Amino acid sequence: MTVVYLSRRLRLLAFATLTIALVFVSLGLHLQANPFLVKDINSSTSKSSSIPGSPLKVGSVTFFSAVTPEAGNELWKTDGTAAGTQMVADIYPGSNSSMFTGPMAAIGSTVFFVASHPVHGRELWKSDGTAAGTMMVKDINPGPGQSNPDKFIVMNNTLYFIATAFTNGNKGLWKTDGTEAGTEQVKHLYSINHLTVVGDTLFFAAAASTFNVELWKSDGTTQGTVEVKDLLPGNSSSFPSELTAMGGTLYFAVADGTHGLELWRSDGTNDGTVIVKDINPGTDGSNLRYFKAMGNAVYFSANSPATGEKLWKTDGTEEGTIPISGSTFGEGPYYINSLTTAGNTLYFVGTDATNGAELWKSDGTIAGTALVKDIRPGNTPTAESQISHIIPVGNSIYFSADDGVHGEELWKSNGTLAGTALVKDINPSFLRGLPESLVEMNGIVYFSAEDGIHGFELWRSDGSASGTFMLKDINLRTGNSSLVQPVKVGDLLYFSANNDTAGNELWKSDGTAAGTTMVKDIFPSFPSSVFTPLAAIGSTLYFSAIDSHSNGIELWKSDGTTNGTVLVKNINSSSADSLPSSGMVMGDTLYFSAFTGTQGHELWKSDGTSAGTIIVKDIFPGSGNSSHAKPLIVHNNKLYFTASTSATGTELWSTDGSDAGTAIVKDINPGMGGSNISHIVSFRNMLYFDASDGSSGRELWRSDGSEAGTTRVRDIQPGSDGFVSQITVAGNSIYFTAFRTSSGIELWKSNGTNAGTVLVKDIRIGADSSSINKITPAGNLIYFTADDGLAGVELWKSDGTEAGTKLVKDIAPGAATSSPTHLTAAGSVLYFSATTPENGTELWKSDGTETGTAIVQDIVPGINSSAPAGLTLIGHRLYFSAYTYEYDRELWALNIADTIPPAGGTVTFSVLSPMDPGTPIDSVTFQGWSDSASPLSYAVYIDDTLVSPQGSSTTRHSLPNPAAPGTRAVRARIFDALNNYHDVFYNFNINSPLQIWRRTYFGSTSNTGTAADTADFDNDGIANLLEWATARNPTIASTLPVTTHFNSVTGKIEFTYIRSRAAVTSGTTYTVEWSETLAPNSWSDLDVEEVSVVEVDDYTESVFSRIPAGNLGRRFVRLRVAAP
Repeated sequence: MTVVYLSRRLRLLAFATLTIALVFVSLGLHLQANPFLVKDINSSTSKSSSIPGSPLKVGSVTFFSAVTPEAGNELWKTDGTAAGTQMVADIYPGSNSSMFTGPMAAIGSTVFFVASHPVHGRELWKSDGTAAGTMMVKDINPGPGQSNPDKFIVMNNTLYFIATAFTNGNKGLWKTDGTEAGTEQVKHLYSINHLTVVGDTLFFAAAASTFNVELWKSDGTTQGTVEVKDLLPGNSSSFPSELTAMGGTLYFAVADGTHGLELWRSDGTNDGTVIVKDINPGTDGSNLRYFKAMGNAVYFSANSPATGEKLWKTDGTEEGTIPISGSTFGEGPYYINSLTTAGNTLYFVGTDATNGAELWKSDGTIAGTALVKDIRPGNTPTAESQISHIIPVGNSIYFSADDGVHGEELWKSNGTLAGTALVKDINPSFLRGLPESLVEMNGIVYFSAEDGIHGFELWRSDGSASGTFMLKDINLRTGNSSLVQPVKVGDLLYFSANNDTAGNELWKSDGTAAGTTMVKDIFPSFPSSVFTPLAAIGSTLYFSAIDSHSNGIELWKSDGTTNGTVLVKNINSSSADSLPSSGMVMGDTLYFSAFTGTQGHELWKSDGTSAGTIIVKDIFPGSGNSSHAKPLIVHNNKLYFTASTSATGTELWSTDGSDAGTAIVKDINPGMGGSNISHIVSFRNMLYFDASDGSSGRELWRSDGSEAGTTRVRDIQPGSDGFVSQITVAGNSIYFTAFRTSSGIELWKSNGTNAGTVLVKDIRIGADSSSINKITPAGNLIYFTADDGLAGVELWKSDGTEAGTKLVKDIAPGAATSSPTHLTAAGSVLYFSATTPENGTELWKSDGTETGTAIVQDIVPGINSSAPAGLTLIGHRLYFSAYTYEYDRELWALNIADTIPPAGGTVTFSVLSPMDPGTPIDSVTFQGWSDSASPLSYAVYIDDTLVSPQGSSTTRHSLPNPAAPGTRAVRARIFDALNNYHDVFYNFNINSPLQIWRRTYFGSTSNTGTAADTADFDNDGIANLLEWATARNPTIASTLPVTTHFNSVTGKIEFTYIRSRAAVTSGTTYTVEWSETLAPNSWSDLDVEEVSVVEVDDYTESVFSRIPAGNLGRRFVRLRVAAP
């Protein structure tokens, strides 16, 4: 019986002369070592805010926090001049911020503040105003944990604050003299608040446990830190608040359970802590708020049944505790807040029925309490002047207010109607300057404001309009050109960019500032023309864009000039969009997908004229139906694309440009399911792609353009879980990622055959996937990103072997990931964007070695990122967009060293295909190659084996071939003087012994007709394959050289046969099988023993086997032969 597993493509004996030519235009450039800004396209000033905050005057300097893009929110200082306004230190390096809204305090010329650091967390810091003098005082909660210092207050040249200690995890009272040794916990307490100094005593609210928040005091020692009085005995808390010093006495508000929230005072003793007055008798309380000391009195807001909410004052006695803004209900202002003193005058915001919430003042008497000015006339909530941020400056005050005309702006008042006025309308365009964070220094007010142009920045004012100006634009940066969609057309780069005048429009660049210009403002007075490139034919770029509200997004073309940038055709009439996409060039014609209201999304073509822009075929006819045709690749003068119909789903189609010549290649997944092809490449005159036939998952397929020639290459993961993606051609192989249960998604390669489709390497060993991405050929290698589970996502390379597939460099060492992106090959050198903790995301390059993989330049120095994107190589120049603090995101370029291989020549292969093993290739000839780096040299490889060494000879004769049969690749390599090289391949075939045997007897190597493996030319009952396997002459009738004998001694059947040694060497398999019934599925080779193999002559050998006899007294035996 003959079993044949053989499928061979017909190959005719031919002597082929193939000439392959490549053309390359070399640009002579003056090479610049580092990346450079090509042009600041959008040079307009960006409205970015530094948001100055938390100001603190320390002598003749004011400290504050401010934001810049390069340093984040950090500590700054100003002496009132632009030159003297500068960052003190970048405490948290890079764009991360160390400063947030937090307390600041000064002792002498030293400022204390809270800052975050990547190593120490949020801790107490100090500064003398210099970078060297800015340092952490103590890492109270060691490591990156936070102690979160808060509630700063100075007593006797010592700073007191609350912080969370590592030892107990709760806040306690701390103090510092500014040294690490002098920074210590005073006492561990809970819920500390309202720290207030009265003489040499620090008063505050706190609890010794999680309950009982009461009044405490401290002299700075642990023993001297005690509860003053348990005002609400038991486990309840009295929650003292509004702690205020006046004279040597502490005034505060507290509810003791009997009186409600009322006014109390304390001299620091139990007995001396008493209620001053029960303003609202009973337990309801008078809701005291906004305490402020002035002179010999404390002023506050309180509510009594008789007066309502009014401004009160106290001298510490019950009799001296009286309302001063009206003694009866409805009289005078109420809703008192924002109490501020300037000289002997108390200013506050009060509300009355006539004026609403406005600015008031008081000298402490009822008669001297009066409205200063109704800044925004009226008494409705929308007619209030929104007074806030009041600060004293001498005997006057400055504040923010809204008069209903200018918005919230800077105001000042000396307490008179005439002297209360707008200082300056800082932001006239946007109705409000929003001054805040006001602080006085040497009679000048410094503040944060927004003028509508610069964002929130630092301002200063001497009280006059002319003397009120932005001190410094701390966060200064230009606009972002929003550069996207870069595309190479000849020697030019086209892209979309925004210059802040025309919006996002079509631009071009030759790599110089002068040569970087807007091609055309396609949609004037509109934010964007929505430029999307399709493809280039010669020097003409085709793209989609919108030029008005009447045309929609349509097909355009440009020759790089304003006049030559025109609408090709309004495909979808009126203002609806045709949305041209997926452009592909075949010959001189552009093919693309476009939409119309009558035909849906279909395949179109254009010769660049309106008349020549037509639909190729309405594949899915009917209004509202769309085939969503998507051009994929041009191959052998046909365009291949995917399209969908209701009958087939999304499948592979082809077209020659005509309606009749547009047809489905094959319904791979029969029915409406669709095979959903996504990646497709051309390799060895075939198309390779990923597809699913509905039963085997997404696997690797190939097609010669016919239905019969469209077949699956290999079912890598049997069942429906198969997944193939990222198909890429490099050298003599197809590379792709594929899923298999045992290895996850890993790197595979294929030569187009089942047997030649193999796993390259299981990078992340086991069932987990290595997350391979961005497969990019460069030279004779492919580069990609992968994660092996140890180094994170890093740069890898492969030469197609397991040993040659390795990590190039752990760019971000350890488990951190550098996440290389935008991989772009320039000859054999790879350029890409990568991220490290030290440099952020910057431009890198690699020659495939660890030492040759390095950052090109840290464009934004330090840990911040320029984030290069859109890498595009044109000649010796690499273009990309990058971000800097000064220019934002703009067009950059790098004049790269000569990594461009030789070009412009031809290679002629004179090859007999197919040929017998050992037959030499007639010749390989190189002609017309050139390169700026001379001289050139040449070499020839067969299957990666060097058969003609590198040298200057341009013709190589009689090149040896390996004996192994099958498809072979001859590779011609052209080197320049810098060892840049270009490979040109030609595939040929070497006959197998079986093919040679067929040719000997039948005159053809093809497995067809009388030479077919299953044919029986001599009619002797023996198929050709068995004749070959047993060294018979298939043209002369004969019998098989087989003998059978039962050995009664061993009780076994002895079976002997003659076989061809050439067939064995070429992979033909022989199996002796037995059956007791001759039923189709009854044959077995169980317990068959191959005893010996004896050489008969140079061509044959004898095989002796034993077979168990069984128990039925009979057994049938056969020889099963399978060809490779």
